[in-house]
Parts: sequence; structure tokens; C-alpha cells
Amino acid sequence: VSTRPNNWHDLFNALVWMRYPRIKVAMNALHHRAGPLQADGKRGCLRDALTLFDECGVIVVSDQPDLLRALAQRHWLEAFQAPDFSPSVTLSVCGHAMLEKYLSPYKSMTAKALLIHVSTGLMNTPRPELLRVLDTEISAGMLNERLLTQPACLTPLPLAGVPGWWPEEEQNVDDFYRDTQVFRAPPAALTPSTVIQI
Repeated sequence: VSTRPNNWHDLFNALVWMRYPRIKVAMNALHHRAGPLQADGKRGCLRDALTLFDECGVIVVSDQPDLLRALAQRHWLEAFQAPDFSPSVTLSVCGHAMLEKYLSPYKSMTAKALLIHVSTGLMNTPRPELLRVLDTEISAGMLNERLLTQPACLTPLPLAGVPGWWPEEEQNVDDFYRDTQVFRAPPAALTPSTVIQI
């Protein structure tokens, strides 16, 4: 992986290659395949989705589909304040630009989330095995044109809302989650991102 000296962005990209090699290979293959089809110089929907996920992506996994649907619908309080959020949801930041932002984090950092519903059995496997399965299944879905075909496949996710992820202030209902500059209300015509079953 090409990595410039003293460059955090490239280092985080290389680390994501180590964690999700199949996903990264799939993204490169899809960019290569779609490139010649974009004669007008624009990336198109597929390549826009791939770029968003590559730079700012996070994989959100749960065996509780209601929590994933609440995130897709941007019902922030319902999701983040649910008693079973922390034990039932796991996140893996895979966007290397998002990882770089954590060098100087700010409250409104918002990732682009791929929402994945898995069985309780898979959810309870050791994390390295879960990530290996995600790498295999997500990359296969991308190459089969079932996943990440357009930017709307991803949902915005304000990472500061994840319980325990913002230590600068108490994540309480009265103040923290009422910050509409971070936890924005869903648009009236929202079509929620699809929760993917693997």
C-alpha cells in the first residue's frame, strides 16, 4: 500500500487494508470497472458511494434490527439511549479519513454507516472472527452489486452519540442529545438506508 512518510492519512489507509483487505480489494476493483463508463469526468453513484465509505465509513453491526432501523431513521435518542445499545451493537470505523479526524476529534464528526444485521450467534463470536466474516460478506456483496451501489446505501452517524465515545461532556438526554447541530432531525421525505442482513 503506497504510504507517504509522516502522513497520517496514508498510515490509517494502510491499517484499514490490514483489517479489511477483501473490502479494499473490492472497492479498487469496482472503481477500476466503473472508471471507463464515466466519460463526463464525474464519478457516478457507485464511485461516490465507494469513496464515501472508503474515507468516512463505519460498519455498524447488531443482532437487534430495531436498533439498526432507529439509526437508519435518524431517531438518535431512541437508538443511542436504548438500554441494549452497548451490549447489542458493535462498530468498526473503516474510513481512513474518519480515523484521521480522531487525532483532533470534534463533537459533530459524522461517519457514513453501513448497517448490518447479523445472527446472535455471529454477534457473540470473538471480534477478530466477526470482522473476518464482515470483510468476506461485505466484499462479496459489493462485487455482486448488492451493497454500496449509491450514496443512499449509507446513513449518517454522529459518532459522538455512541455511548462512551465522547468523553468531553456527559451524554445526557437533556443537553447532549438535544444539540441539533450534531443530532439533526431527519428530513420530512427521508428514505431510510436499508439494513443489510448477512
